[in-house]
Amino acid sequence: MKLLYIADFFYPESLGGAEQSDFELLNILADEGFLINKIRSTDLSEEQVEKHKDELWFISNFMGLRKVVKDSIVELVKDYVIVEHDHKYLYHRDPSPHPDYTAPKHELVNVELYQGAKYIIVQSNLHDEIIHKNLDNITTYKVGGNLWTDELLEKIKSLPPPPDNGVASIMVSGIDHKNTKGAVRYCQHKDIDYELISPCAPELFFEMISKNEYFLFLPQCVETLSRIVVEAKMLGVKVITNNKIGAASESWFKELRGDDLIDYMMNDKKEEIREFIRELY
Repeated sequence: MKLLYIADFFYPESLGGAEQSDFELLNILADEGFLINKIRSTDLSEEQVEKHKDELWFISNFMGLRKVVKDSIVELVKDYVIVEHDHKYLYHRDPSPHPDYTAPKHELVNVELYQGAKYIIVQSNLHDEIIHKNLDNITTYKVGGNLWTDELLEKIKSLPPPPDNGVASIMVSGIDHKNTKGAVRYCQHKDIDYELISPCAPELFFEMISKNEYFLFLPQCVETLSRIVVEAKMLGVKVITNNKIGAASESWFKELRGDDLIDYMMNDKKEEIREFIRELY
């Protein structure tokens, strides 16, 4: 069965969490027998929409899609699923400034695209709650987690437990809402020793943050899950964060850590995704 997968970027050309999760989802889809055609959003044309309209579509990050192409998808494609990683139904992609995370109608964008989807795959209970507050007439499927390759999860499992050294790791990010500066100020105010961790390949990043007792992340925008916070918990690192982490709305967030959390994502969560795909098509 043919499947078209649309994204702004694909791993490893981008090492972002969305691209890493998409990479494993693509592996699962391939294992389930789909013949996959990957197209970057900026390369998708109206002619291609017409050509592939009867195939199955998965649409991940789509900021590169032109409006005329989005309109063609809504009009012509019968079955498509949106793999929602953030908040692309909002103009500024951030529900945080709005009361109860409910944006005024004039802030909404891509509404028809979301409403036309067979399913919108969301990352957490918090993510599901927020998207339903802002969009009517949609159908969501809640992952309640994220996807990692078995190789990455085995890498996390292989690392030694973090030390009780009182030091907090802080992820360096040039994205303002990731709030690196705010995390540094927090440590300075609380008199916590900290280490700045620069962007690097996932395997090296795991090694770096596993060398400290804490991982500190204080995002200003609601994180639909926060993959890096989950990874820190898998490593056994103590997490300091705020109420804008989607993962914290899941029951496993408090109940599981270390190898138990790794096994849950490696086995239970992947099997749930497989069952969803089988029931979907």
